[in-house]
Amino acid sequence: MGSQRARRVHTYASPRIQEILGYSPEEVVGKTPFDLMKPEEAERIRPLFYKLVTQKQPIKSLENINIHRDGHEVILETSGNPDSGRERRMCRVSRGRPGHYRAQGSGTQTAATAGYH
Repeated sequence: MGSQRARRVHTYASPRIQEILGYSPEEVVGKTPFDLMKPEEAERIRPLFYKLVTQKQPIKSLENINIHRDGHEVILETSGNPDSGRERRMCRVSRGRPGHYRAQGSGTQTAATAGYH
């Protein structure tokens, strides 16, 4: 669980992020979700993400491709709810989709929470 600021950077990442993407939580904090994607994927997801966030709508099962620390693609399914408070936070939960790992992936289902502020 965590939050995201106006720049939408991670302020928290679950330790499970290491199992999913190979990064420690400390490496993810301060990055945007788009920093963990190829540029073309970030361009595809960014407008969808910001539209939902600015309208304070929940994100439901948004499929996105992230890049594992070792370079292979990992398909994640992301859901989250905006915080209605003044600080414009969002809690996001992403989980690896079993059997949907590109190249070398374990194929196991794991969830990690990330917060943005």
